Amino acid sequence: ADIFFGKPSFEIRDFIRFDNETGYGYINILDAQDLFKSPTSYVIMILWLLNSLYDTMPEVGDLDKPKLIFFFDEAHLIFKEMPKVVVDHIIQVVKLIRSKGIGLYFISQTPSDIPDEILGQLGNRVQHVLRSYTKSDEKIVKAAADSYRDNPKFDTFETIKSLKTGEALVSFQEEDGSPSMVEKVTILPPQSLMGTITDDERKNVIINSNLYMKYEEKINERSAYEINEEENRVLEEKKKME
Repeated sequence: ADIFFGKPSFEIRDFIRFDNETGYGYINILDAQDLFKSPTSYVIMILWLLNSLYDTMPEVGDLDKPKLIFFFDEAHLIFKEMPKVVVDHIIQVVKLIRSKGIGLYFISQTPSDIPDEILGQLGNRVQHVLRSYTKSDEKIVKAAADSYRDNPKFDTFETIKSLKTGEALVSFQEEDGSPSMVEKVTILPPQSLMGTITDDERKNVIINSNLYMKYEEKINERSAYEINEEENRVLEEKKKME
């Protein structure tokens, strides 16, 4: 937190950048492996991120495509054991931020990890296989199946349980805002490395970023607390001398 919220302060608009040669936007990855260990800190960061975007970006209404899309992996951490007031605030931001041209995707193991109020706001859904070994599992699968618009060609409930690797059930928002009929599809695999990169590769990507010089050097300004402590020490020394 002392680095992330320190100086130079992070400018949220730096997420919206384009390559000068191709005109394509950038994919930004927030390395939150350590934050995952502290769910409360992770949620605070996510809230700050969403609030900053909402306060910074202008109202644009419904665009053909959003200016920025966020994918929140392990989304259950955002809502698990969080106070109701925090969850309610996240729900409020999710409902309003679409008008700012921001798209949100929540990635989790099961739909039950996401509050119903948020699920109702999400127009696009991709569901991979769900296994059911217990009655509790069956309820989760049924809830996932019931969240889709039925397709008479197959049983959604049974299909979810039998999906193979790379297969998914999908439903996307139609032009009129209604959900499309659920379809069984094969997902095109990523045309990239599926494993982790080495430390040297990671360092090379960071150093060659055009934002590296902007954020590389931390500005360690003296805080009011440090100034007060120093003044108190000076006063104590003067008293001893007297």
